[in-house]
Amino acid sequence: MAKRSQLTSERLMFTSKICGPNLKRIALRRFTVWATAFTNRVAVRLIGAFLLITAVTVGVVSVAVDTTVDGSFQTYLREANRIEQGDRVAQLENYYETNGSWTGITLESGRSGRSGGAKFLLADTDLQVVASTDPAIVGQTLSPSQQERAEKLYANGQLVGFLVRETPAEDRLIQIQQDFLDRITDALLLTSLGTLLLALILGGVLAWWFARPLQNLSRAARDMAEGRLGLHVPEQGASELKQVARSFNRMSSSLAESYAVRQRMTSDIAHELRTPVSVMRTQLEGMLDGILPTDTQQVGVVYNQALHLARLVEDLRTLTRAETHNLPLDKVPVEVGHLIRQIVQDFEPLAQDSGIQLRAVLLDTPTLSGDPGRLRQVLSNLLANALHYTPAGGSVTITAEGQGETVKIVITDTGPGLSPEQAAHIFDRFYRTDEARQRDQGGSGLGLAISRELIRLHGGELRVESEVGKGSQFIISL
Repeated sequence: MAKRSQLTSERLMFTSKICGPNLKRIALRRFTVWATAFTNRVAVRLIGAFLLITAVTVGVVSVAVDTTVDGSFQTYLREANRIEQGDRVAQLENYYETNGSWTGITLESGRSGRSGGAKFLLADTDLQVVASTDPAIVGQTLSPSQQERAEKLYANGQLVGFLVRETPAEDRLIQIQQDFLDRITDALLLTSLGTLLLALILGGVLAWWFARPLQNLSRAARDMAEGRLGLHVPEQGASELKQVARSFNRMSSSLAESYAVRQRMTSDIAHELRTPVSVMRTQLEGMLDGILPTDTQQVGVVYNQALHLARLVEDLRTLTRAETHNLPLDKVPVEVGHLIRQIVQDFEPLAQDSGIQLRAVLLDTPTLSGDPGRLRQVLSNLLANALHYTPAGGSVTITAEGQGETVKIVITDTGPGLSPEQAAHIFDRFYRTDEARQRDQGGSGLGLAISRELIRLHGGELRVESEVGKGSQFIISL
C-alpha cells in the first residue's frame, strides 16, 4: 500500500510537471484569443473610441479651465491688494492733511486680515513706527528690508511718512489660495469622471444601436454559409446600415432563387435527357434481344431520339454561352424589314396547313447592326411558338416599326393567352404552359430562354404581354 501510494503521488507530481505548463499555455492562448476577439468587436471599438475622444476633450478642457482659473485668481488677488493699498494710502494722506500730524492715528487690518491676512505699519519721516495693526511694534524703527518695501506718503507736497505692508500670514494666504484651487480641481475631477461615466453609458447605447444590425448581418451570413438561404435581416439603424441590410436581403433572395433555379434546372435536364435515352435504350435492348427487328424503321426511331438529344445538348450549350456572354455575334448591317419578309415566307406553308393567317406589317423599318443568323433564330422561335398555340382560324401578325434609333418588333397571336403566373415563367428553361404537350413534339423547351438571351446580347429586350383568352404579344426592342 505504501509503495502504491508513493507511485501514485509520483505519477501525480510527474503529470503536474508535464501538464502544468501546457495547461497554462493553453489557458493563456485561449485568453489571448478571447481578448483579441473581444477587442475586435465593433461595439467595443466604438465604446473605446467614444471614451478616448471624451477623455481627451475633458482633459484638455480641464487643463485649460484650471490654468485660466489659477491665472485669473492671481490677477484678482494682485488687483485687490493694489486697490486696497491705494485706498489706504489716500486715507492716510488725507488724515495728515487734515490733522497736521499722525497723532491719534490707528490702523486696521486689511480685508484679508480677517482671515489672517496682511498687516500694516505707519512710520514717520524718522522711520519710527507710529501706528500699526500690531500695537506691539509701535515705536520700533523700520528695518532696511521694510524701508525698501515702504510706500512714501505725501501731504501738501511734503514727505510725511511711510506705509509698510507686512504679510506675517503669507503662508495662510497661500493656503487659502491653494484650498480654493483644490476645490476647483476637485470639481473638475468629479465633472470629468461624471462625463466619462455618461460617455460610457451613452457610448454603450450608441454602440449597441449601431452594432446590432451588423450582428444580425453576421448571424445571417453564417446561417447562409451553412446552407440556409433566403434569410432576411431587419432594415434598421443608420441609413448606410439600412442600405447594407437591403442589399444583403436582395443578395439572399437572389441566392435562394438561383439555388432553386439550379435545382429545378438540374431536375429538368435530367428529366429531358431521360426520355430520349430511355427510348434509345429500350429500342436497342429490344433489337439485341431479338424482340424488335433490326430494320430501317427501328433504327430510324433511335436516330430521331439521338437527333433530339443532340439538339437538346446544343441548345443548352448555346443558352449557357449566351447567359455568360461567351457567344460571339457576327454583327453586320441588317435590314429588319427584309429579314422579316424572308422569315414570313419560310413559315407561310406551315401557317396555311394549320389554317392560320400569317401576315407582316412593316412601318419604316430601319437598318441596325446585328447578327442576322441569331436574329433569324429568335424570330423563327417566336413565330413557331405563336403558330403552335394559335388554333385554326386564328391569326399571327408580326409588326416592325422604327422608333428613333431603335426598332420595335411585335409578334401577336390569337391563341389562348397566358395567366400572370405563366407569363412570369415563360422565359424559364424547360418551361411549358401545356403540361400535356409531349416533349418529343414540343422541342427542347429552351427556345424562348435562348431568344431572350440572344436579344440581350444585342443590347435589347424581349418581354411578353398576355391575357388569358385574348392571345399574347412578344415584344422585341432593339
